[in-house]
Amino acid sequence: MRGMLHMYLTQLFGEIPYITTTDYLQNKLVHKTPEKEIYERIEQDYLVAEELFLKGTKNTSKTRLNLTSLKTLKAKYYAQTKQWEKAKQHANDVIQTAGVTLEQDLSKEFLKESKSILWCFSPHLATGNSLEADVFMLNALPPAFVSLKPTFVNSFEKGDQRKEIWIKKLNNNQGTWYQPYKYKAPNASSTVNVENSVVLRLAELYLIRAEANFQLSNFREAENDLNLIRKRANLPMLSNLSQHDLEQAILDEYKHELFTEYGHRFFDLKRWNRLNELQNSIPTWKPFMEKLPLPEKEILLNNNLKPQNDGY
Repeated sequence: MRGMLHMYLTQLFGEIPYITTTDYLQNKLVHKTPEKEIYERIEQDYLVAEELFLKGTKNTSKTRLNLTSLKTLKAKYYAQTKQWEKAKQHANDVIQTAGVTLEQDLSKEFLKESKSILWCFSPHLATGNSLEADVFMLNALPPAFVSLKPTFVNSFEKGDQRKEIWIKKLNNNQGTWYQPYKYKAPNASSTVNVENSVVLRLAELYLIRAEANFQLSNFREAENDLNLIRKRANLPMLSNLSQHDLEQAILDEYKHELFTEYGHRFFDLKRWNRLNELQNSIPTWKPFMEKLPLPEKEILLNNNLKPQNDGY
């Protein structure tokens, strides 16, 4: 868990302290850790966790971290650090041996019984559901917080069942809006737990393996993994794409499969060095925005966190 949290934090902020103690006297004076060292520590945390899982009692609960979810986190880590053979190996390990399969019915993908879920958070109430549903489901129009851009909705291929099942169109006399609809069970009216907050699911591993195969020049193998994802979305199979078109196809499948899940689009574009393409859709985008500003409150409490990230 510590490795995963620092993974997200350094992807968002760049250099951050790597916190290894609960001692507030030490933590209030921490310094930034170089990114290279952060990634080394993340890997070390994962390796220690793997050793402990192998020694301990086998846990198969999807609401607790276990060896399967750890291997998935390692696959994500090795993709992020561009260690493609290791990324492919860890994705393979889970796909081939974890006893999970792609959920073919997309309407069931985010139900707690989904065949694809690798790790999820259960609600704090036995009759509760996901926090995501509370955030994304629109109770009034126009939306108070969030909706999907029409340009994103229109980027799906014709017939893509992910658009049909995971996006809901709402309108009134003021306009039309698109609601993320992966989670369909709100907490407010919930009497039974049917959905949990999904953190890791199998489809991402097929995409990681496709990306790793692409980077290793195994282009047809990459196509095969994309086609497994596309088939369940009722899309035509890809065949003999050029290297350029295959790269774009991988990014498009990430985009359409993992939207509204843990900032994937931002991290994916960043990993592929394509963040500046956001200038096409976000006129205010600037290259320095690839890193978020360090929270001002934290800098005021601890001068060791200076300097602020460039541009802020």
